[in-house]
Amino acid sequence: MTASDIFTGTLAFIFALLLLGGLLTLIKLAVSWLSTRWRMVKYRAKGRH
Repeated sequence: MTASDIFTGTLAFIFALLLLGGLLTLIKLAVSWLSTRWRMVKYRAKGRH
């Protein structure tokens, strides 16, 4: 393994971590958005029609 190999591997690892973090954040955002929407829909269905 040369220094460039290690460098490339480290970069790929960091990139993968960033990608994973971004995906998790997106999923969390989607879940929270869906739950708030669901609450609004249920609230509307319960009340004033």
